[in-house]
Amino acid sequence: NIPVRLVEENQEMGTIGSLYLMKDILNKPFIMLNGDLISEPPYKSMLSYFERENASVLIGVKQHHEISQYGVVKFNKDGKFSKIIEKPKRKDWISTGIYIIDPSVINLMRGTPMDTPDFIKLLSEEKDKLILTYHIGEKWLDIGNLDDYDRAYGLIKGWEES
Repeated sequence: NIPVRLVEENQEMGTIGSLYLMKDILNKPFIMLNGDLISEPPYKSMLSYFERENASVLIGVKQHHEISQYGVVKFNKDGKFSKIIEKPKRKDWISTGIYIIDPSVINLMRGTPMDTPDFIKLLSEEKDKLILTYHIGEKWLDIGNLDDYDRAYGLIKGWEES
């Protein structure tokens, strides 16, 4: 029994801008998810951390490992060859498209189209706003394209077995 309300955009509002259209509806912290992902984040502990720290926004994050298909060439300050690294591994913390947002920050959007990274940057410039991150674990898949969707099917089967 979760109530659902649809809000229609009159113009494209970006990945987060349409929240402004719901500013009068949203009156307590809420979870926002990108629609092209499959995950099992620890929502209760995320929300508990968010509330305990009195945050404005919490960004779900995870580590992403990637191996370059190529040898990477490094240069020194003079533009001369320094070294070559064959197919280096790269490890980054990435945004998972899972957020907890306090509705008090929605007015910063001012009703203009906005993508989530731009909103987070805008929020980070506000001195009294706290942005937190939370490691959501490894059960997360982006299924934004057909290859990812096919790969997700096999991975989810493995999750079910574990």
